[in-house]
Amino acid sequence: MKVLFTCQPAVGHFHPMVPLARALEDGGHEALFVTSASFQPWIDRAGFESVAAGADWLESAVEKMFPEIGEPAQWADIAQDGRIPRPLCVGPP
Repeated sequence: MKVLFTCQPAVGHFHPMVPLARALEDGGHEALFVTSASFQPWIDRAGFESVAAGADWLESAVEKMFPEIGEPAQWADIAQDGRIPRPLCVGPP
């Protein structure tokens, strides 16, 4: 079986997937991660195959890719007025 993992370009999104991906590979299956080009080295260092797709960004530098959202401290307020999608926000809905 081939399993495709899609991963936000952040360690906190990737690490929870690692045990499942390892278990799949240990069971003879194939695991492939899709993420941003800038995050591929993290996945490659963990020993998994990866493919770049979508915008090239890192969660640790999200304000560089999406300057319209401002600094992380402002994200919850910005999410309330609809300027950015909820999944990119930190804070309560």
